[in-house]
Amino acid sequence: MSSLQADSSKATLTDTFATRSFRQATEPLPDRSGEPRRPLRRVRRLVVKLGTRVLVDERGAERAGRLRAIARSVSKLQGGGVDVIVVSSGAVGLGTGLLGLVGAAPDDESKRACAAVGQAHLLTQYQASFASYGLTTAQVLVTAADLAEDENGLAATIQRLLTSGVVPVVNENDAMSPETVGQNGLGLVPPDQTLRDNDGLAAHVAVSCNSDLLLLLTDVEGVHASDPHGSPGEPVLDRIDDAPALLRRLAPTRERGMSRGGMRSKVAAALFATRGACQVVIASGHRSGVVERVVAGEAIGTFFPSRCMEQEANNTSNQENV
Repeated sequence: MSSLQADSSKATLTDTFATRSFRQATEPLPDRSGEPRRPLRRVRRLVVKLGTRVLVDERGAERAGRLRAIARSVSKLQGGGVDVIVVSSGAVGLGTGLLGLVGAAPDDESKRACAAVGQAHLLTQYQASFASYGLTTAQVLVTAADLAEDENGLAATIQRLLTSGVVPVVNENDAMSPETVGQNGLGLVPPDQTLRDNDGLAAHVAVSCNSDLLLLLTDVEGVHASDPHGSPGEPVLDRIDDAPALLRRLAPTRERGMSRGGMRSKVAAALFATRGACQVVIASGHRSGVVERVVAGEAIGTFFPSRCMEQEANNTSNQENV
């Protein structure tokens, strides 16, 4: 892996990502080039966001084995005292397959119909997969209006479920949301950092529920030096300390097949979540044991330290220089 602070022999950033370092002089941090990733803070509460391409294949069918593997990981973590909240995409993708619309360009009503059909099927898959490990799941459907009007109420409901030993499975209510057809989006942050999909929802859930770690699982290994779909083999960037600079350099997200999110969406979510005490990792959901391995501190994917970690690093550096 390569760090954003690594020299050009380790990674050469393309014009898409512009400069070699995304840390700007406005908030300088100690140069930690070449150092191993710092261990994650102890994770007591985790939000795992599963992207559509993690759960659904190109035919619009569920990847049942992948969901069972996630359920096994959640069971292990919960047994170790970690609260786990799942934010799940996949409803529209599954519905597209079930209604025979894969490869089509459905209108707005058809997208919502796909969401309604797919959501029921998705919940059934979650119930079966998690029940095989003795876990109960709960469906929590929300819209942007829910977050805007009663985010505390959502957090309280999730807290009660966690206290009861239940795994909350949160999803945007795509059958009712204008965001399903690409309108305003969650829109709870400035327009240049709009969180308009389940990546944004996961960030809001992570912050409102005081999570220690947000893990965004997708179909690529992390943030790459350039688009891995167009340039296979591009190195993964190990750590990003200046998400705003990266966000400014990323092109607007374009829908890819059944997916509405993209790397820009995930970096925007990371920026929102890391403003407090929540750490963020973007990683591939197809890696074996990825959830437990990331929580254990293994250097998988791209790591975004929380603002609290940055302040601690500054304080430590200042003390060492005294």
